[in-house]
Amino acid sequence: MRDRHLANRVKMIALPAVVLLLAGFWLFSVAFAQQTPTPDAPQPTSPFDLNLPPTPAPFTTPTAPPSLTGVNGYAERGAVSIRSGPGLGYPRIGALQQGQSIDILGYNGYDLDRPCSANFAADLDMWVMVSYPYRSGYGWMARCALRINGAFNMERMLINTPPEGAPLPTGFPVTPLPR
Repeated sequence: MRDRHLANRVKMIALPAVVLLLAGFWLFSVAFAQQTPTPDAPQPTSPFDLNLPPTPAPFTTPTAPPSLTGVNGYAERGAVSIRSGPGLGYPRIGALQQGQSIDILGYNGYDLDRPCSANFAADLDMWVMVSYPYRSGYGWMARCALRINGAFNMERMLINTPPEGAPLPTGFPVTPLPR
């Protein structure tokens, strides 16, 4: 009987102690959750106050800068090679990096209404002349590797394409060595 009396007494003390302990934890968490509010951001005293936190700029979709010719090409999927002539056989003279644009000066005579196909290799007969700071001041890029922006009223450029199998111009004069 004495053990039973002791067990009841422990229950009567333990139950309120657990309730008080839980209430204390709850009050403690509520007190720390309601921290003092942070002060407002400092206001600038002049337009040149450099101690202010930066203001986040709104997200904007990048757009190509305006073209001097009214037509430009934008490399949106990756870097695009710039060649010395309209074809893969011409030497590579540079590249337009992804996200950059370039002025288009003309094209190699393809039908301007012809869309690019899903097969890039089938479209390698469509080339655009671009303004590029090379010896000649221009280069050539595969039309379907670019997103064309602007009025598509480019000038057709007459190209003297070398015959199949003929050596392509390198741009460097070849001088034979004396024997």
